[in-house]
Amino acid sequence: MTTVDAQVIAIVKRLLGGLDYEMMHLDTLLIGEWAEFDSMSVLNLLAALENKFGFIVDDDEVVPEIFISVRSVSEFVSKKLSELDG
Repeated sequence: MTTVDAQVIAIVKRLLGGLDYEMMHLDTLLIGEWAEFDSMSVLNLLAALENKFGFIVDDDEVVPEIFISVRSVSEFVSKKLSELDG
């Protein structure tokens, strides 16, 4: 597990606060698995990722596939970070 993976897991856990997510890992599904993970959660997650990692997510980048699992979110973050590094 990379540092980015661990940070993404921590952010998702914080956003889904109060739930039993002790077993959350990279392959934990998000959309369709957690009733609490709704459209507002997606917006809050994007804002938290932008703040933590210092990138901007354009509207046309926001697709449901990003939010299938913790791993897909982490892969998106890694991609955005590599774009920043140029």
